[in-house]
Amino acid sequence: MDYPKSEPGVALLNGKFTDGNPLLGIPASRDPAKWANDVTDELLAVISASGAEPDEASTAQLLAAIKALSLKVGTISDQRPVLVSPTTGQTYADSALEIREAQAAAAGGTTDDYAPAMTFHWGGLAAIRLWMGVDSALRWGTARVQTTDTGATQAQAEAGTNTTAWMSPLRVFQAIAKAVAQATETVLGMAKVATSAQVNAGTDDATIVTPKKLRLGFAFYPGANGYIALPSWLGGFIFQWGRITITQTAVNSPVFGNWNYTLAFPGSCFATWAFQHTLGGSSGGSLLERICGGGEPGATQASFYIADADAPGSYTLRVFAIGN
Repeated sequence: MDYPKSEPGVALLNGKFTDGNPLLGIPASRDPAKWANDVTDELLAVISASGAEPDEASTAQLLAAIKALSLKVGTISDQRPVLVSPTTGQTYADSALEIREAQAAAAGGTTDDYAPAMTFHWGGLAAIRLWMGVDSALRWGTARVQTTDTGATQAQAEAGTNTTAWMSPLRVFQAIAKAVAQATETVLGMAKVATSAQVNAGTDDATIVTPKKLRLGFAFYPGANGYIALPSWLGGFIFQWGRITITQTAVNSPVFGNWNYTLAFPGSCFATWAFQHTLGGSSGGSLLERICGGGEPGATQASFYIADADAPGSYTLRVFAIGN
C-alpha cells in the first residue's frame, strides 16, 4: 500500500497528508474513501490472520495479532539465523545459527569447509557444526552420527581397533565372545551351564554342572524301611531296604509274605534278598531252614516264603532290593 498519489483532489504536500495553511494558500489534504478502506482492510487482514475476530471497540487487536503471528520462543533475541554462502574462515557476531549451503570442493578439498553445514555460534565464534561429509555420513563436529554403510565387519569387531564404524548388536556379541575365553582347568574364562542331557551323557568337558544338576534325581529316605535313589547321571539306581514279618502256622508248611516297597521302581526291580532278622517260632528260638523268593520281583512289591521244620511261629525278615 502507499499514499493515495493517484487520487485526484487529495491535496498531498510533498507526497504526504497535510492540515493545510490558508495564509499560504495550502489546502488541507482529503482522505479518499478508497484509501481509507484499503488501509482498514490491510489492518483487518492481520487481525483475522491471527485467528481473532475484528472488534470495533478494541484498540489493542493489531498489536496482539502481530505478537501472535511472530515466530519466537521466550524473549526475542537480537541474534538471527543467517543463510550464508560457503565462505570459510568467517565468524558471525550477530548470528546464533549459520546455515551454509554446499560449496564445490576446490583443489580436491574434502573437509567440512566445503560441506553443507549448520553451525552453532556462541559469543560470535563457531562452536560446533552439524555437517555431511563426502562419504554421505552425518557428523557432529568430527564424530560420525549417521552412516549409510553396513557398519563394522566381524573382523573389525573382534579386533577392537576401529574407531569410526558403528556396531550392531550382533557385532557387539561377537566382540565379547572373541574377548572372553573358554574356561578350562588352567584358563580362567567363561563356561556355559550344562543341560540335563549333557550331565546324563557325561561326555561334555566344556560346561559346568550346578548343584541343582548334581542333585537332579537324587533322593534319600532313612529309617527301618527306606531307600537311596541315585541321580540319572549315575545310572538312576535305587536301593531299598526294609523289614517284613511272616507267620508260619504249621511245621514244614511254606508261608508266603509280600514286601511293598517304600518307593515304587520307575523302571524295574533287578533283584531282591531276604535274611532272618530275629529268632522265631513257638519257642522263640527257632532258626528258619528255608527263605526263598516267591518268583520275579515286581516294580511295587516282592514276595518271599519261609518254612521251618522245628516249630511254627512269626519270623521277621530283613529285605533288600535294587532296581532303577
